[in-house]
Amino acid sequence: MIQWLKHCMLTWLGILGGALTLLSNLQGVLDLAKWADYLVSKWATVTAAAVQWLTGIFDIRMSSEANSMTAMALFVSFIAVGARIENEFKVEKREARSCSMSQRC
Repeated sequence: MIQWLKHCMLTWLGILGGALTLLSNLQGVLDLAKWADYLVSKWATVTAAAVQWLTGIFDIRMSSEANSMTAMALFVSFIAVGARIENEFKVEKREARSCSMSQRC
């Protein structure tokens, strides 16, 4: 159980992060419960600060709209990388790739 959790952690981080980021972008359109509004506003603050820090390393300045798009792209990337890592550690139920880098599909 712990081994499975360790390998799928990045995927779930991407899924939950992407869902919260998407929900925070829809916050102005949807009427949320107070607890959800609080959670989403805190999430938006944390992700904006994290993306600003990450882009600040490379001396890139972005608007707040671009910050949320970058955060969503990062979480989608987490899902892809996490799914790839999870597939590498599966033994019996491993997905067969239909094509590889050296073959044409």
